[in-house]
Amino acid sequence: MRITGTILALAILSISINNSAHAAVMDVASMQAKTNGWVARDNWVNRLTKSEVQRMLGFPGKVRFNKELTVSPAVDLRHLGTEVVDWRSKDGQNWVTPVLNQGNCGSCVAYATVGTLETQMNVSRLAPFLNMRYSTDALFACGGGGCESGWYPDAAASFLQTTGVPDEACMPSLMSATGEDSSCSMKCSDSASRSQKISSINTPSNVDAVKAALRRGPLVTTLDVYADFIVYGSGVYKHTTGDYLGGHAISIIGFDDARRAWIIRNSWGPDWGDHGFAYVSYDDTSGVSDSTWGFEIPSIDGYVVARNLHDHDFLAGDVTINGVSTYSNTSKLTFDYNGPNNLRGGVSCASASCGLALLTSSLPDGRYEGVMTAQHDGKASVSDKRYFYVVNHKPDMKLSFSVKDGDVTKPLSGRVVFNVDAASAPVPLAALQLVVKQGDKVVYTKGADMVIPKMTMGWRTIFVPNGNYTISLKGTVAGYETESNSYNISVKN
Repeated sequence: MRITGTILALAILSISINNSAHAAVMDVASMQAKTNGWVARDNWVNRLTKSEVQRMLGFPGKVRFNKELTVSPAVDLRHLGTEVVDWRSKDGQNWVTPVLNQGNCGSCVAYATVGTLETQMNVSRLAPFLNMRYSTDALFACGGGGCESGWYPDAAASFLQTTGVPDEACMPSLMSATGEDSSCSMKCSDSASRSQKISSINTPSNVDAVKAALRRGPLVTTLDVYADFIVYGSGVYKHTTGDYLGGHAISIIGFDDARRAWIIRNSWGPDWGDHGFAYVSYDDTSGVSDSTWGFEIPSIDGYVVARNLHDHDFLAGDVTINGVSTYSNTSKLTFDYNGPNNLRGGVSCASASCGLALLTSSLPDGRYEGVMTAQHDGKASVSDKRYFYVVNHKPDMKLSFSVKDGDVTKPLSGRVVFNVDAASAPVPLAALQLVVKQGDKVVYTKGADMVIPKMTMGWRTIFVPNGNYTISLKGTVAGYETESNSYNISVKN
């Protein structure tokens, strides 16, 4: 049995960003009439303080609107037609890797760069199921970015070309949870041999060139973020109101001439925008597509992949790992793993495509790394490493929390911050949820799908009416649950 714990989990932002008692960045109800057709929707980003939002906007520059890249309405009506390139549904396949959440760290450049690289790998290898996951933390920390200072896309692209970025298992992304810089020294010792490089960088400089590049894959771009962008929900965004907040990096994953819009992927989690994506008008002044970076992937003779195994998966019972090799004359596939106490093992088949039975029910619980190897023409080629957890028994879970810099015996208002201890061995908790009850009725929940042992959790009391409540935490992993201590509180906003 497979229990999936996806890196979409980096929506840990709901854990790591502490809410504040203040008015929303934008009043959605009052601004809806000003949006020229696109739909505004309240979201968690709109509930942050202005300084918290600006901290996430990690492109230190200001995008310059390039009028040469603007497509005029007259030109659109005569020549644009209805061409659509959308890598979420190109040729009936989704080539775009999952939307992530950068958390309370100005690492948008790293997320845009890694997301573009991962998707371009799928496109270049003609395999949307490759499931490559690269480490945003390694790129950001080793390349020179900082949560407070941000980074630049051209520097990130250059780093990809000269040094490359290792897989997610080499240096799991924690900055989104902690909001603090990670050290490059935290990456695995064999990161150099596990790193993916790009062979060249292209920088399209006009509309036709940008569209031509998008027909071959996604691009990194920057935009000026105005306050109304924060509450984008659906439709074609065009800035109409709100203050300038800062520079931001995103991916362009296509265009839609019928809508006169670029299709972008953001790094604020799937709860923002249209499941993490947005349409931005060709005529918008925020600067999407004015500066772009595309990546050429080095050619190879083939690839090998464990196509249904993802980083941070939780496995219980017995599972089948689907191995695929596109190398010619592949004679054998082997899935090798290593786990607790240096336990090593493997399963193999005499084929280029097969299901390998991994008897995880006989393995000790804990963290494992696995790699698929293809034997072909007297050579051995390997997949990216994946890390996963085996959990056949209830872990030793101890969950507790306390109020940070406050007194829970007094009425609470605005920003409440908790220190959370989420100890679990030999596997971590897979998800964490704050539960607010009034009597026996649950009135509010908030959670995340990735948990670290020590973290802070913020809760904004304005999400519930004034009154008396009971609050507690619930942790889960592979169907097992644990509950924390609870507090009886009074909310008075």
